[in-house]
Amino acid sequence: GIPCSHMMKELIRQNSVLNPQDFHCHWRLSIPVGVSLQDSPQTFAQALSELDATYQSLPPHRQRVIQEGVNVLTSIRRDTNFIENPEQVTARGRPQGSVARLGPVSSTRKDPSGFENAERRQRVCGLCGRSGHNRRSCSSIDSTPIGAVSL
Repeated sequence: GIPCSHMMKELIRQNSVLNPQDFHCHWRLSIPVGVSLQDSPQTFAQALSELDATYQSLPPHRQRVIQEGVNVLTSIRRDTNFIENPEQVTARGRPQGSVARLGPVSSTRKDPSGFENAERRQRVCGLCGRSGHNRRSCSSIDSTPIGAVSL
């Protein structure tokens, strides 16, 4: 295809030139056989008269299209810089290396209130009042069931 603007900008930065091989053959203009850059002005005049004859033989709507193209080409200034810097696109989501990923330095979360920050009380046994067990596993009562009668 056609070299991208970034490749062209790099070539300009390196004071390099584009080669015809950098373009797809569809986008290349080749000099017709028999015409060279060292030809005399008469050869160019003959080529221009052939172009004019071809232009005059075209239908009016095609002539208008060619005339608009010629107008665009003649209006371009050679010192104009057509290559702009590439557009920076910001990626979606959290940026890589952001501080929030490493840990919250400052947060927008609310401060916990008193009941949210309070420590849980340790549960105690309902029979003996000590912690670490409950009524079912309490060892302070004897092993006889409550409704049983001892003889």
